[in-house]
Amino acid sequence: MGIDMTTFVEVREAGGWRSLHLDEAIQKDFRAASFRQEIWAEDDNEVAKRLQTFGYKERNYRLFAAISGAANNSLNIPKVATVRGLPKDMGIIATEYLEHSSGIYPTWLTLAELFTYDWNAYDIQAPDFLVFLDVLKAMGEPEDVRVIFTFFQ
Repeated sequence: MGIDMTTFVEVREAGGWRSLHLDEAIQKDFRAASFRQEIWAEDDNEVAKRLQTFGYKERNYRLFAAISGAANNSLNIPKVATVRGLPKDMGIIATEYLEHSSGIYPTWLTLAELFTYDWNAYDIQAPDFLVFLDVLKAMGEPEDVRVIFTFFQ
């Protein structure tokens, strides 16, 4: 048994934050197609449905440590930022999935914050995550794009 991560990418618009759909991400950068994740959520009728969302979902404990301190037993990797919990203004898809989840170490980071971290300094070894961050550049201004992270055991 290990720790896994689920992410939701959101963009800030005039009305607040909105979860970014996979198809929309692919239209902005074709490489987004490789960051497909499947999640289960409840619809209005309380019927489970599978959603295909745009996000990063790969097990990498060094990366987890940098993002939220998850799996940071003896790695001594500094976090990108203090763990914040779930944002109060999440988009509908993230809210539907995460509001009642049993996730641990929930946090969120803007693209601007993710770009300021030195991913090479602590031997994170997450080349796919760096491509994921590069794809996020096409989604909006760094301050207007955020990634919500949560971890599951």
